[in-house]
Amino acid sequence: MAKIKKTAVGVKGRIKDDRLSLVAAGVAFYAFLSLFPALATVISIYGLLADAQTVQSHVERLGGIVPDEVLAVISSRMEDLATTPDSSLTFGFVFGIIISLWSANKAMKAVSAALNIAYDMEEDRGFLKVNAVTLLLTLTSAIVFIVAIAVIVIVPALVSTFLSHQAAATFTTLTSWVIFILLLVGMFLVLYRFAPARKRRQAWRNLLPGAALATGLFVIASLAFSFYVSNYGEYDAQYGALGAVVVLMLWLFIGAFIFLLGAEVNAECNQPEVRRAAQR
Repeated sequence: MAKIKKTAVGVKGRIKDDRLSLVAAGVAFYAFLSLFPALATVISIYGLLADAQTVQSHVERLGGIVPDEVLAVISSRMEDLATTPDSSLTFGFVFGIIISLWSANKAMKAVSAALNIAYDMEEDRGFLKVNAVTLLLTLTSAIVFIVAIAVIVIVPALVSTFLSHQAAATFTTLTSWVIFILLLVGMFLVLYRFAPARKRRQAWRNLLPGAALATGLFVIASLAFSFYVSNYGEYDAQYGALGAVVVLMLWLFIGAFIFLLGAEVNAECNQPEVRRAAQR
């Protein structure tokens, strides 16, 4: 208990010293700018595996995890992208996905810079190495998102052949949540390990506390924020047509802050190893 209290006090100090709210706001801003290029990347890859025009109904199954306003913005844009003729997806796939990845990469570079702050690292990687790492992580994130959607779609179809409708619905909900959480933990672990500038990689087990905490807090915060916006939020009345955009920005900020909080927890729990990793 004393160790937990000491860690909490240390994390609180790190949040203040690193100005985590300001850093998270910057990450959220770049995430917002990169969101639609990232969706274009997802649609391009998705179009090679299935009918891209079905993606909207698939994404809508994420309802409940994210606020309805956020889901509406994402679904609308993905629907527009999905109407791109198949010939365009095939002919311009390589060039299009490179452009989309490069644009979406801004958010991942912001994540990398923010993690450097959390881990007290100085960026010493060259231009090519930084972009190679962040582009690979951006592509990995897109693939994870596609896998998550595919699982949410495929699981109900498989389960419904063996169970009754009610039992299948319950099993599907539980399974989808478990898989979503596992994928989120895995993605956080990958980002915590490979995004920062460090010569010595931290052991996976040392990154798990922050990843697990960030995942749990993100799920709870996202559900709570979704409930608040649906029942008490008056963003449309205050911001008019920009209400959904404001909700999206706030949701991205909450996610960025929690993600960086997990990194701060890892940095506080593993101070000796973090210092060794920072040695030049």
